[in-house]
Amino acid sequence: MRRAAVRAMAVWAAIAVSAMIVAAEARAQKAVAIPQRPALEAGADTNDAHAYYLLGTTTIYNRKPDEAVRAFYWATRLDPASGDYLYALRAAKLMAMPSDQLLSYINPFSGKRRSPDALALDTVLYRALLAKPFLHRRLDELVMRRVIDEQVKRIPSVTGRAMTDVWMQRMVRMDVVNAYSKGAFSSAAALGAEALRDPKIDKKTHEIIDSGIHADRSRFFYMIDNMDSARAEMQSAIDGRRKRDSASTVILYESKALYEQSLGIIYERQKNVEEARQAYERALTEDLSDYAAHARLSALQLAAGDTTSAMTEMNLAVQLVPDDPVLHYEYALALVQTRHDAEASDQLRKSIAADSYYAAPHLLLAIIANVEQFDDQALAEFQRFVALAPRTDPQEGYAKDQIAKLTSKLASASSQ
Repeated sequence: MRRAAVRAMAVWAAIAVSAMIVAAEARAQKAVAIPQRPALEAGADTNDAHAYYLLGTTTIYNRKPDEAVRAFYWATRLDPASGDYLYALRAAKLMAMPSDQLLSYINPFSGKRRSPDALALDTVLYRALLAKPFLHRRLDELVMRRVIDEQVKRIPSVTGRAMTDVWMQRMVRMDVVNAYSKGAFSSAAALGAEALRDPKIDKKTHEIIDSGIHADRSRFFYMIDNMDSARAEMQSAIDGRRKRDSASTVILYESKALYEQSLGIIYERQKNVEEARQAYERALTEDLSDYAAHARLSALQLAAGDTTSAMTEMNLAVQLVPDDPVLHYEYALALVQTRHDAEASDQLRKSIAADSYYAAPHLLLAIIANVEQFDDQALAEFQRFVALAPRTDPQEGYAKDQIAKLTSKLASASSQ
């Protein structure tokens, strides 16, 4: 009983801290104007998040990072569930940074306190990895190449430039980054193993970077469906972080909590539900504000029939990040499964309030209203869904059929 009370106090403390962070992020967003939506090619679907992602990819490689930021931003607005789009937005913001700011940001272990802007970018990558821990970070090579270029520019002599390039190669292991960015995951894993044994890197540097290399190798193995190796490497990353957490800087996207969550996903992929559950619980032991671990644990509990615990975990998740439209939508899905349609509708309205361009909650809200025979509301939500959804959405035909039926029904009722 005492342990439960202590955990409850810790949870509410985490919620309070998370609420402060969310409020600070909201203030920062209000201070910056929403970027103008970029123009797509003639005939392109302006509701398609992937179209903006492709535009952003083209413009970032054409060295137009400010345009890429706008394109990736709108991809995240149309599909806030995508970790890939969040990751790309952060990469574009790094490419758009002034040189001094970029070099300061890229060295989180310098001993300097992270600036608010740096923490905001850390949060973007953290959220991307919480949404998709095994996303393909294909833009890392582009960003690190710019970092190397900026370092070289600061060295006046040719010899100095060569030394800087060699130093950056050792620190970053560009061979690993190159292979990974190009999708050569097996080669990246082999090169990562060489990096762990690299005698040219001193012991202190190894202590700093090795846990990250193990985590990266886990991601490489995951990409090629080698789950046993992915699991072993992620466990090594966790063990490495545990050894140095007390004596070093810990950044959000290299935390033990995130690594434990990634381990849980590997166990889920291997159909080992119990080990996955334990991994998510360890993630929450490390960081009670890890809302994604709450959500994943909720899904496991719901599948096991423990609806009370499942709803408790999802409720904690949405309180930790009340501005996340995807979490509110996922909570609504869980509530519908447990036949709590009224509460689900409330969560869907919160999802829509958090992102008015997100189509999915409108469809589920329309279906609930339709079942309850709130015809006016159902019609309005189906229409809103069609207005926001991309043309490739498989539910568009269903929604249009419902619009036709409801329009006819309401017209008939009006005439009578």
